[in-house]
Amino acid sequence: MGVLVHFDHNANWGETRVCDELITRDLARAGIAWGRWDAATAIASDLSLHVLLAAPDGDLASLRERFGAHRIERIRLAPGDIGWKALRRHLRDEAVVAAAEVRCFVEGAGLFHIRTAHGFFGLLCEAGEWVALPAGTRYGFDAGDVPELDALRLFVEAPRPAARSTARNGLPLPLPPMDDFVDEVLRLTGHLAQTDS
Repeated sequence: MGVLVHFDHNANWGETRVCDELITRDLARAGIAWGRWDAATAIASDLSLHVLLAAPDGDLASLRERFGAHRIERIRLAPGDIGWKALRRHLRDEAVVAAAEVRCFVEGAGLFHIRTAHGFFGLLCEAGEWVALPAGTRYGFDAGDVPELDALRLFVEAPRPAARSTARNGLPLPLPPMDDFVDEVLRLTGHLAQTDS
């Protein structure tokens, strides 16, 4: 289930969207595309990136054609990965997308904190969802305390330009990490059991 949360400039939690139509609309106003794709049938775990990029049909091919992707990269994170804490700190640092890219989630989930004119978006993407980040997008990313993620990055430019960091100590405001974000969404939607202290 995709989730989009509006945060103001002070990182206060605002409107929460769980409806695909509203998520798509709000992101489109910021120049960001989002949607769903058939990840389960499109991507085998042992399929090479060359084969994925050359596939002539299917949802991935449609996304590749729509956004003009020339290069593909696969990201896999698993519980117990050595170095995850350090990598997580780096990924949560705000960076600027140097050239447009599309993230396609095959398994697991990830949280983007995207800077907007009005504050920030918190966008939770899960397996079967994709997001297209235009060049110049300022964002941080998190996969949680115990990451379990398989995702594809489709790059619009053939040589992948590196994202440029804009912060030294993580995002500039106390935006929630993925686990806290998910807990709050579950609480707001009535899916998290409440206990009295």
